[in-house]
Amino acid sequence: MHEEMHVITHQAPAGSVSPGIRVLPSEGERESTATAAQRKVTQQRIQALALRILVVDDEPTFRKALRFALETSYGAKVTEVPSGSDALQVELDDYDVILVDVKMPGMDGIVTCEEMLARGVTALIALMSTDSSHAGTASSHRVPFYDKNNPKAALEPILLSAGGGGDA
Repeated sequence: MHEEMHVITHQAPAGSVSPGIRVLPSEGERESTATAAQRKVTQQRIQALALRILVVDDEPTFRKALRFALETSYGAKVTEVPSGSDALQVELDDYDVILVDVKMPGMDGIVTCEEMLARGVTALIALMSTDSSHAGTASSHRVPFYDKNNPKAALEPILLSAGGGGDA
């Protein structure tokens, strides 16, 4: 006896599929799986770079959360400092990436970035903010902009470019 195979390409309610009928993932589910696979490859490429990153931000909660994400997701070695003036006291060429918050008391991120550039720092410097209007400021200084509101999507291209890895 020949058993017929039916293919359903939409989500079927649990228990409603008979034997011999195979449920395929929907287009959205297939895209989600492909995106997850691409993310995994990007994550592995960044991990292979073994990046050293300096995080400059006056908000301790954000610094610690970013440090955790960078270390656990990307295997980076992270140092954090609470101000631009503190950042200028460390050996900046020990880092591959320097992430500088725009809005900080005292020496703000823009002045910090300008000072680092004037010193000829070889690390990739990126300005970061929750205010996307600062993207233009970063562009005018020819440094990447990291949108704190969209962490991974904004961060991965920066990390890849620091290692010469191109686009994500």
